[in-house]
Amino acid sequence: METVLIMKLIGFIREHNNVVEAQKYSSVIAGGSSNENAIQIIIDYLNSGILLLAWMGYFMDLEDNSPICPDSYYTDGVYVWPAYFPYYLKKHPNYLIDEDFLSHISKNYYLIDETKLKEGTKSKLEISLSEKLNESWSN
Repeated sequence: METVLIMKLIGFIREHNNVVEAQKYSSVIAGGSSNENAIQIIIDYLNSGILLLAWMGYFMDLEDNSPICPDSYYTDGVYVWPAYFPYYLKKHPNYLIDEDFLSHISKNYYLIDETKLKEGTKSKLEISLSEKLNESWSN
């Protein structure tokens, strides 16, 4: 019996990725409560993600059009985020972050263990994400 893959997207900005789960830049930077106390821990977690997909090209800062990072996406086996997520999180400490994600990384002790990815999970996530991103290009 095959298990159902649950892919949760986090940190997607509509102006970069027009996927259903993405939020407008203006709403994420308006944010919620400050994450300043935990910001570096969250950024370190995101930066230790497992590379899922990457394309040639760069994301550009939405405010000054400077290059941010390669067009790439990372995962911890459950959540998937774009490479620009830690950049904007550092730039805007009040960035609105989903509480379920914060709880998830806390339960994982802020560590990503690639060995916990079940066989085939990464390739299934790659396919699911590429299909989702492909849909956004056709909209």
